[in-house]
Amino acid sequence: MTFLRPWKKKSMTPTKTPKDPLGPKPSPSNHEGMKRKGLGRRLRPSVVMGLLAAAVGATSAKGAETTPELTAILSETIPAHEALVAQTSALSRTIDAMCSEGKGATEAEITAAREALGNALAAWARLQPYTFGPVEDQNHRARFEFWPDKSNATGRQMEGLLRQRDEALLTEAVFPTTSVAVQGLPALTVLLYPRDGAKPETARTDARGAYACQLAQAIDTNLTAMSKDMLDSWTAPDEGWRDRVAATAQGEGPMGDVAALESLFLATVDQGLVLVKDLKLERPLGESFKKPRPTLAESPETGQSLRMAQETLKASAALYELGLGPKVAMVDAALDTKVRADLADIGARLAAIDPPLSAVVGDLSRRFRVEDVTGRLDSLRARLALNVAPSLNIVMGFNSLDGD
Repeated sequence: MTFLRPWKKKSMTPTKTPKDPLGPKPSPSNHEGMKRKGLGRRLRPSVVMGLLAAAVGATSAKGAETTPELTAILSETIPAHEALVAQTSALSRTIDAMCSEGKGATEAEITAAREALGNALAAWARLQPYTFGPVEDQNHRARFEFWPDKSNATGRQMEGLLRQRDEALLTEAVFPTTSVAVQGLPALTVLLYPRDGAKPETARTDARGAYACQLAQAIDTNLTAMSKDMLDSWTAPDEGWRDRVAATAQGEGPMGDVAALESLFLATVDQGLVLVKDLKLERPLGESFKKPRPTLAESPETGQSLRMAQETLKASAALYELGLGPKVAMVDAALDTKVRADLADIGARLAAIDPPLSAVVGDLSRRFRVEDVTGRLDSLRARLALNVAPSLNIVMGFNSLDGD
């Protein structure tokens, strides 16, 4: 199937949207439950920015001062978006090769596509914590990965598409307006990782298999276009998110003041920890080792659950270390050192768990390692709320993902 160049932004808003599994979105300028207090008790933002600029030097687009927030965007956020573009583009090439001959994909082609899908999942996981930026625009979060999918909307709707085989839905003008449940990485997983030991849909040699390949191409064309759109939203001159952060970090800007920006960064760091603890680890753990729920892990079919959790944690760690840590250190160096040590320790413990997570949660000899990580994440979140937030004069409230 032939696809034209990526569509314009206006055509990318879906019309059929299941309930967003991640709940209501925070406002970019005033994150839910996080408000600034006691501004008179701290140095004015202009004074803080001056001290920080002297410490880290000055350079950036258009001569803006290099602040911790901007350093985090330039060193972590934009490279993470670039990685997502690279991985979705690589996945697209692999799928095109798999479907080029118009017959069922070979085992080697399926294996290559699965590897590329795993890399795209990991790249996406690095962007999941963000409570601001283009990941929150145009329903990108749910369109990239409709998860948790508590009613198996992706499975049911993909089966419907494969039965109906309506090629008109696969055009670049129409596909982005379909249900978010069939637009993202979980939908591709359905086509490459069949249930019940059957052949992968893309390996079939009948009409259903041919349509499965066309559908896989449409999904990844859409994913690649969204990846590029999000990257462009960060790097566009003047109105891009990078320049918005740069302007706001130096005082009043399009995202509010420095206080609002710090709140957004802390909310994003915290959201990454909540995602890892509550959704990525505790859901599949279940009530006990006798009642694990391995199918509730993130992308359990691909075996990428632990890798995705690691990438999400890395994102939170980088945003703290680059964007907030330097400011916390100015107030309490020992606290900053402790938070950095906690992040490194939890990351190492998580990396030491052998995948797949779906097997670990039901294995009494290994399950405790996951429980240990969730407990340490709880303690770190408490440190952020009770120590880090007050050091920045932030009140840290309820996260909408808590207990999901």
